[in-house]
Amino acid sequence: VVRDTDSNTETDLVRKRMWETQLRGGFWEIVPESSAQIPSEVQKAFLLCAKFFQKTRFSRLEPRQDLVGKPNETDAERRNRKKSIQSVEAQTQLPDQLKALLKEQARGSAVLALANAGREYVVYFPMGGAISLELLEATGTLKVAWYNPRTGDWKEEASVKGGDYLNFQAPDTKDWVLYIVRP
Repeated sequence: VVRDTDSNTETDLVRKRMWETQLRGGFWEIVPESSAQIPSEVQKAFLLCAKFFQKTRFSRLEPRQDLVGKPNETDAERRNRKKSIQSVEAQTQLPDQLKALLKEQARGSAVLALANAGREYVVYFPMGGAISLELLEATGTLKVAWYNPRTGDWKEEASVKGGDYLNFQAPDTKDWVLYIVRP
């Protein structure tokens, strides 16, 4: 439920939750009978998110937090991060919410990723920042672009060569979406 308010803070919060839901493999839906009660800025955020995912092959994307690490992560740090995540996954007695929190802490980042590894990657930066992204399966040239979920504008970047771990820095400290695709 979204309260009718002009608060940018509330709109930002709803937009971020919307993107987080999508990046965890879910989706949002506005039902016609409730759309009159939803503030126009929230409706705009919903449409911008939906428009972005129309460009992707969403049904082939799956949550891949294991691909995201700290910028300039060493091989040892990468191994330790992956071992920590595997250790949490092996704890069958832990509730799913606690597992998710512990895995996020092991990653050291709130950044979320969806991928069809080797072909398409969507990475959501809720508060800007920098990451290392595993693109080992994505050999060859990849097109990289930044999407502004607040405005719907694209910031094109140069192509990159896959097959390695690459560092990416969001344009600023606001929320951004990194889109990487094999042309």
